[in-house]
Amino acid sequence: MGGAKGVLQLESSVAKVMGNSYKAMGEVTVPIKNTELLNSLNATSKGNWVKVYEAGMQNGAKIETHYFRNSTTGQIFDVKTKYNYWHQKAFKSIGQ
Repeated sequence: MGGAKGVLQLESSVAKVMGNSYKAMGEVTVPIKNTELLNSLNATSKGNWVKVYEAGMQNGAKIETHYFRNSTTGQIFDVKTKYNYWHQKAFKSIGQ
């Protein structure tokens, strides 16, 4: 985790991290199971934090990103491209 101990680098949007060619197509949110991470996130920005699995398109290709989002403030943390396809079953019906 970047920055000083206990201070996490938050971003304002996934597009800011992924670039302007990124477009979100759908998402699944789940509670954060890692208590230590959740405590660090709340210490940095209080609110309702969730883990997000997001189906996106970038330069015409499907990608799936995973990150954490504060539903209260809209801030995000730790955006990662996990798959070069849509892995979550919930995304299979997008665009059908």
